[in-house]
Amino acid sequence: MATITPVLKIRNKKKEDNPLRVMFRHGKVEVVVSTSESIKVEELQKGKIVGEKAIALNELVAKIGSDLQKAHDIILKRGDEITSTSIREEYERITSDRRMAELLAKPDEYAKNQRINQGTKAISKLEKEISERKEAIALHERRLAELTGNITRSDKSQLLVSYIEKYLEEKKNNHKNNTRNSYYAIIKILNGYNKKLKITDVDRRVMYEIEDYMIKLQHSNSTIENYTSKTKGILNYYGIELGLSQSYKQYKFKLPLYQNEVLYFSPQQLVDFWNHKKEAKIYDKIPGRVVQKNWQRIKDIMMFMCGTSLRFIDCFEDFRDTIQTTNGAEGKKTEKIVLRPSKTTKYDVEIQIPLTPLVKSILVRNDYKFKKIEDYYFRDLLREFCEDIPSFQHVVNRHYYIGQTKHTDKNKYFKEIGAHTGRRTFINFAFQSGWTIPEISGCTGHLEVNTLMLYASKVKQTQTNPMQLFHTLDDNF
Repeated sequence: MATITPVLKIRNKKKEDNPLRVMFRHGKVEVVVSTSESIKVEELQKGKIVGEKAIALNELVAKIGSDLQKAHDIILKRGDEITSTSIREEYERITSDRRMAELLAKPDEYAKNQRINQGTKAISKLEKEISERKEAIALHERRLAELTGNITRSDKSQLLVSYIEKYLEEKKNNHKNNTRNSYYAIIKILNGYNKKLKITDVDRRVMYEIEDYMIKLQHSNSTIENYTSKTKGILNYYGIELGLSQSYKQYKFKLPLYQNEVLYFSPQQLVDFWNHKKEAKIYDKIPGRVVQKNWQRIKDIMMFMCGTSLRFIDCFEDFRDTIQTTNGAEGKKTEKIVLRPSKTTKYDVEIQIPLTPLVKSILVRNDYKFKKIEDYYFRDLLREFCEDIPSFQHVVNRHYYIGQTKHTDKNKYFKEIGAHTGRRTFINFAFQSGWTIPEISGCTGHLEVNTLMLYASKVKQTQTNPMQLFHTLDDNF
């Protein structure tokens, strides 16, 4: 009985370039065929390939073995002498015939697959080169920092900022850009406070010194609360691993905070916003380059958030995949957007938002998927679009504390709005229209009732039902 076994031609036990072969043995006859693939020594265990490519390589070994067995059986049936040479020749004829048949049957697909394979190899080669260059750059940057900052390599690895960088790398798939930018801001602050600060040296006293340093830098107390909370989070994350002193946990943020008014569109402002016309403006942002501003796109995204309560980050789904149709009373069909918001992914929260005529019209115009735009750029264009709407000109006072000192900024309303104004507008309209908290949280995904009550406390009681605007406003595109 024949045996088929994967074997390696070992070149280097520590590297991945050990050629994988298939051995066919029947009695004293042996035939070894290359798979054209290479693996590490430890990826071949007990006659099976393990690791990332296990499924594909085991299938390849089985296919080659099957062809060798077929070659043996054909020779046996013909009554010819079975030798290593005759089996190899018959095997090559079988595989050659099959390749030719595939080529003749599907020339376009074959050529396409060849190009795909070549492209994949080229990309892999370039990615490897880029990775090597990045490693070289990082090495030179570290050496330069050590030379200019008088920090040894071993000391640098123990710095608090190094552990923040390590944390960001470990969690690179878990954080949004805004969160990562906050950590980068913390790193900059810590380097200004003490660029030699080791993670093991952080205690209660150091935490309060960092707080004082941020006050001197004129950071608002809300920013200080955010940054100190994130810093303590890093210390908690590595605390057990490094055996850190628990002294830092005695630091408590006790600086005063100011709860400003929640900014949202009034019903009249929503109407004014939607009916506002502004010509697509051509302007020179970069010398030699002309960029056209698409105001309709800004209007659509903002009105979409007002009509759905979705956060800006969730506005760039393919909404074809999120719309569900149900049969209501008297057989009337209703449509809803059903999805899981990005911010509450770990809680597996599902929201269901009624699809109003205006929102549906906006989706249809944008082919159910808005073109991506950065949040800061959207905010700037939104404010520019609203700068000449009469109902957006009143002054808004924004209060904040730096340390124990209260400060006030006065700006026109249009300069204070942003992407989150849309979500706040939906919630405020829902409260004005008599929706219950469970109904609102079912659309918004709010997990904390206290957060919704903050909106509820700011609602101005009216006799109108502003949610009807999303049913009655004309799509004036």
